[in-house]
Amino acid sequence: DSERLLKMCILHDWGEAVTGDIPAFRKLRSDERIERGSMLKLLEKLPDGLREEFSEIYDEYESLSSAEARVCRALDKLETLIQHNQADISTWLPLEYALNMTYGNRETEFSVYMTELRDRIRQDTRDKIRAEAPEMLTEGRMEIRELSLEDIYTGILDGFDRRQEIKRRWICDDGEWKIEKCDIVDDWSEEERRGREEKLRRIISGGGDAIGAFEDGILRGFACLGGGVWGKSAKYIVLEQLHVSNGYRGKGTGKKLFAAACERARSRGGERLYISANSSLETQGFYRARGCEYASEVDAEHAAAEPFDVQMEYIL
Repeated sequence: DSERLLKMCILHDWGEAVTGDIPAFRKLRSDERIERGSMLKLLEKLPDGLREEFSEIYDEYESLSSAEARVCRALDKLETLIQHNQADISTWLPLEYALNMTYGNRETEFSVYMTELRDRIRQDTRDKIRAEAPEMLTEGRMEIRELSLEDIYTGILDGFDRRQEIKRRWICDDGEWKIEKCDIVDDWSEEERRGREEKLRRIISGGGDAIGAFEDGILRGFACLGGGVWGKSAKYIVLEQLHVSNGYRGKGTGKKLFAAACERARSRGGERLYISANSSLETQGFYRARGCEYASEVDAEHAAAEPFDVQMEYIL
């Protein structure tokens, strides 16, 4: 329904008339809630019939409950990227090199046409960077670097494939570790991706560290360290997260991130890393190969939050 789609395209950003246009890579879930509240107040000012029609269209967009809503959401993301490609590259922020590679991936995957359009825009981005700022392209090489708060834009994890199929895992049965068969798929919903991004921001803001692995501006893996030091027998620094995108596992990216995290922890005076690690055979094999062992001190908070994880440590 082209008419409904056009109305939706006009309506969906009305709330920004009150809140202002917050850049997509800076918009948090709290900003989205405020924007929605502003939108509802604007709708209240309309005559009854129009208010009901526009409220229905807006709710449809927010819930992505129709083809029109999904197309509108996709076009909203793609328009941002096209604007970047048309702008002088001297106006780009450092994070926008990565943003243009990944932003809108999830919103366009519902449609072959939209996915192809997204791919063409990404190619325009590569061509622009290659022509105007070639030093920003790694050309397939993995770049490991520390992340700042500026790097963690909303949507940085949209191109990240967290999926992990777990068929066997370690469990502790009456104090004895043994392997059991299972059928588990670990993945992130869109809500969980936003939550991970906000956690990265909190860690950096709280004095912690985050390290990213990038290929041509796209985040392929990351590790982060908590900001504090704890422990009675040693100075522990918590390895809060270490994830490598599916397709890049088993290629050395995780090893590089782990080594970089260890180096950073040592520079902060840490004596051991504390790791609440997934119990899958693959994840445990990775940490065991690095020299990690069962933790001599167990952090109750981490153990309670992830009861199926294995609490581990690494002597720095």
